[in-house]
Amino acid sequence: MLRNFFFTNHRLFYLIVFSFFLHVIAAYFSQGYYEQDEHFSILEPIMFKLGEEATLGWDFFLYYDKQWFLSFTFFYIIQFLQLFGIDNPFQWAFIIRLVSSILGWISIICLIHFTKKQLGNEKNINTLILISTLFWFYPFIHARAASESISISFLIIAITLFTFFYKNKKTLLFCGVCLGLAFVTRYTNIVIILSFGIWALIFRKVNFINSLILITSFCFVYVASIFIDYWGYGTLFPGEKGLVAYNYFYWNQVWHGMYYFGRHTDYWWYNFYLIITEFFPPISIIILICILIFWIRNPLNIITWITLPYFVFLSINPFKETRFLFPILMISPFFVLMVLSDFYLHGKDLLKNILSYKILKFFTYLLVVINCLALLILSMLPANSSIPLFKFLYSNEFEIKKIYTIDKIPYRKSDLLINFYRNKDIYFTKITDREECDKIGNERGKEIEVAEEVNLYSNYSGNEIEVSQDEIPILEIQKYSKPNWIYKYSIQCNKNLFFENFKLDKTKYFLIHKFSYYDFFAKNQEYNCNIIFSTFPKWLLNKNTKKILKNLPSWHLFECRVNI
Repeated sequence: MLRNFFFTNHRLFYLIVFSFFLHVIAAYFSQGYYEQDEHFSILEPIMFKLGEEATLGWDFFLYYDKQWFLSFTFFYIIQFLQLFGIDNPFQWAFIIRLVSSILGWISIICLIHFTKKQLGNEKNINTLILISTLFWFYPFIHARAASESISISFLIIAITLFTFFYKNKKTLLFCGVCLGLAFVTRYTNIVIILSFGIWALIFRKVNFINSLILITSFCFVYVASIFIDYWGYGTLFPGEKGLVAYNYFYWNQVWHGMYYFGRHTDYWWYNFYLIITEFFPPISIIILICILIFWIRNPLNIITWITLPYFVFLSINPFKETRFLFPILMISPFFVLMVLSDFYLHGKDLLKNILSYKILKFFTYLLVVINCLALLILSMLPANSSIPLFKFLYSNEFEIKKIYTIDKIPYRKSDLLINFYRNKDIYFTKITDREECDKIGNERGKEIEVAEEVNLYSNYSGNEIEVSQDEIPILEIQKYSKPNWIYKYSIQCNKNLFFENFKLDKTKYFLIHKFSYYDFFAKNQEYNCNIIFSTFPKWLLNKNTKKILKNLPSWHLFECRVNI
């Protein structure tokens, strides 16, 4: 049975293997997060349960509307790894991404089987395997250990199991478990699950016993998740409203009424805009057209029933993001194959029909090239440009104790602090302007005085770190964490004077974001400043390429020494 599932006897089996290889590659190289929820909703809670300093967002101990299921699962994976002396957070994150990637890869194979059954013939199986295994989006998004990607993997597996074995009670039990897992990893999937249940009752005439098996196994997973939330929050009914799932829908409704997320996404058509602009045009345009055509031509199909109501739900929801559309976009190969087979089949091979027209042939090859380039690039580059810097600082081969960072502390994201990867032995002084200092001062209910001159010579030792007289120590309370803890750093409030009066009395380290002040350090003749880390390879850092790269997110760390 496993041989049939993995298409081991098919002549394109090597593409199945290649897809697995790409998923492993993406799990290793595609480090970091696509959206910050991927980090702060999963990895930071793990640090909290490990007893380390962690920054939990307002979704946790302020509103109690974030589920703990994924953090719980990955926490015990990390506990297992620690038994073998694996304590490096980057290795932990790789294993977590690998688990998510393998689950996603299995869901691809399930989707191939499901689409094959929907097509009703073997004629387009080669095209189906080709598109499904080489779709640009899959390795990258499956490597995201986030609720969006993991939940849709469970959904695809559940729907495939039901399609083939909806009369098998043991399989229905597992199907219900997968549906439950899809719900407890992302609560908005309840729209898809309810639509699926209604379709199954109407068109598959699922009897009472089989319905009871599905519902019971689903409820079992949900009840288990309630106790997992108890493990996370320390109370069975967190917050004022009750269960976490209820809190989630309640607070989102409140925020939507307040336009908490802004009004710019409120338009009903905004999801169309997101698909076209953010899901890699021109491929996104083809996919959107195929989705709309499929919905129109197949109103009774199970995929229409589970995706169209969900799309309507997202369209009337004021807050819209591309990641919310993943349950629809993740089955893009299905939509493309089903629509193209309807238009081009006529008893011939699908791909041959397309390639028989020169214009379509050129356009097809162009899309294939674009898709494959995106597939390889996304599989081999970090999802977040800061992660290579975090790895460099964590290993700390230069034994750095203090870094002067211009305008931005690298571990900060949207006023939250990334602790999972943070080297707690490195102290930061942020060099910024008066406006930023006033903002920090106002947040702490006091003004921040700025020294008239910047003098790096007059240092004093405090808290095991040297702080100049012009550095203002900041004790920042992590107010959303439990318990509240203090992040310590310093600021210097006159950036212009800092550079005008730049002096060194010893080796210092300076971190810049993008290419602001890059030339100041790289071309400084008075002091010997060498770049010891850059997001980009050194051979790219010349005058011509910097103009191209200047707007891309990047970090550059300089070691500046006193010339003797």
